[in-house]
Amino acid sequence: MQKNDYRFDTLGHDLSAVDSLRTWQDILDQLNLGEMPPAKKPRPEASELTAVVETLSSALREAYARHRGTGGKAVIRRLNRIELRNTLRDLLYLEGPVFRNLGMAKLEDGNGNGSVSRNTVDPIRDFPGDELEEGFDTIGGRLVMSDFLLELVLGAAEECLALATHPAEKPDLETRRFAGHIRTEGPGGLESQSREFNRDFDAIYQRYREPGASSNGLGRVAPSRIVATGVGTAARYRITVEASAHHQRHPWGALIKSRQEEPMLLGLHVINGRRGGLNDGNPETEMLAEWPMIADGEPRTFSIETWLDATWLPWIGWENAPYDRGLGAAALVEEFLPAAFRPKPAGGATKEEREAYESDMARALFEGGYKGPHIRIYSLTIEPLPDAWPPKSDVFLYGATNEAPFVELVSGFARRAFRRPVAAEDVARYVALAEGERAAGRSRIEALQTAYMAVLASHRFLYLGGGDTGGRLDDFEIASRL
Repeated sequence: MQKNDYRFDTLGHDLSAVDSLRTWQDILDQLNLGEMPPAKKPRPEASELTAVVETLSSALREAYARHRGTGGKAVIRRLNRIELRNTLRDLLYLEGPVFRNLGMAKLEDGNGNGSVSRNTVDPIRDFPGDELEEGFDTIGGRLVMSDFLLELVLGAAEECLALATHPAEKPDLETRRFAGHIRTEGPGGLESQSREFNRDFDAIYQRYREPGASSNGLGRVAPSRIVATGVGTAARYRITVEASAHHQRHPWGALIKSRQEEPMLLGLHVINGRRGGLNDGNPETEMLAEWPMIADGEPRTFSIETWLDATWLPWIGWENAPYDRGLGAAALVEEFLPAAFRPKPAGGATKEEREAYESDMARALFEGGYKGPHIRIYSLTIEPLPDAWPPKSDVFLYGATNEAPFVELVSGFARRAFRRPVAAEDVARYVALAEGERAAGRSRIEALQTAYMAVLASHRFLYLGGGDTGGRLDDFEIASRL
């Protein structure tokens, strides 16, 4: 007797048919829930029920895999947001921390009113997260396109074109060398006291704190003159640090818990001065290099070449330094130089008396010979490289001179953007756009950007092809996916 919608004498068993698949899934669900057979009706033994459930589960699992599969054929899909950013980076020769970092900037409440945003120049900062399937964000069926997303994509492309464009005359780039006291204020404690008694270097005694901790920039040496502004001009620079390491092995281990078996590691970082160059809470910082040091007290130089955005600057830290919030001159003098120690002024002491005490203890510590581990920084040099202007990105887009033909520039751009050779008639359409803009009075840069934006709006840029012959990828499509 038929009840409800199911007839088992007509039930199909071809699970490639969606209706059959859904019906068998409903049957399996009912068996798993114990709803069928109905209560007070004859029921199979548990072992029989288990065998049926296992058989159905296995068959359905295989059927779902076949439905999700493409039959071994590649399908077209768009670039996800990270791939888009990295592709724009490579296409336009963009440099800088935001393009080296593969992650996403975190949401921040910058003004304390509960309104959060990603305070960054990352071109994909406002993109929604790509949908995941089985943990992957590169599955074509999940990477949908919408007018909203297309607007974000074109906005990101415009921002990247602007970052790659440097229309100004070559700036007056000069080498800047910061020596003696590179950092001239803060953070207090041994580092500030050391500057008073050691005129030729900045010293690092403890490890810097991670972003979010508060220590007034302890353990960070950066040029105070540019700490709030950055280097001023985006370009490639050679950064050279002159430093020495002291007392890797030392007799003060009772108070200074350093790693005496490890080489002392000098770290070079860059940070966005716009957000506070020595601010512990500044999340926009990146390590560029880490150098093991020979702790013999001899000054040595360490160099690296890198791109610096205009508002960014370098800073130096001791990567495996000890950290003790209570470490100070008085505690060290009391323990290791007791003859020079005197007790802290009583609670009613004046500010002048307290400051004089701290200064006296620091003098006693440094004049008695500081035997604890530390790194000395003698100089920091920021040198623009000879080929720093105009940047490679600008030469690629607009040519080394204003005489490069539109067809040459647009052809090279389209070939790289589409990741394959481009037919002459296709290039001609984009060139015509640029020439039309130029004839209408737009500048050479504006005219070329119109053509470039048209290229970047094409599906040939935004999508990875699925193959033109039955889903079989050609060599260019394989290379693009790799």
